[in-house]
Amino acid sequence: MHFYRLLSCVWNHPLNAGGRVAAVLRVIRWQLAARLLPGPIALDYVEHTQLFATLGMTGATGNWYCGLHEVREMAFVLHLLREDDHFLDVGANIGSYTILAGGGVGARVTAVEPIPETFAHLERNVALNGLASQVRTCRLGLSDQTSILRFTTGLPQV
Repeated sequence: MHFYRLLSCVWNHPLNAGGRVAAVLRVIRWQLAARLLPGPIALDYVEHTQLFATLGMTGATGNWYCGLHEVREMAFVLHLLREDDHFLDVGANIGSYTILAGGGVGARVTAVEPIPETFAHLERNVALNGLASQVRTCRLGLSDQTSILRFTTGLPQV
């Protein structure tokens, strides 16, 4: 059922309207490669950038399947952000928006991600794209209050 939902989402994504079969073939290629090749795989992204991805990284793979996984929000970044702007990516995860703003637009970026394992993926994607001079990464959480929050990262991925 999950694979059918994935194919349906990719087939109906607005950026795949003119290339649905090619998008489905990307899904199949990724599903095979992610299971057969060890470690992260660099996937093409926007403006000659790439994102490292592993099995279960739905945002990164969604960007590869569709161009922009979250089309409205990501198009907003691409079309309204300017090179002399500073983009703050709070909860940056592996850096999809960080790479979009820094590599796709050329803006300065501060990327904040509290989870150590996810932060390592963020830093790897910044390095992959040669953006260390314009992207500042911070391993911390942001809140309007001082407290301790525990994250769970060991849940099974589908």
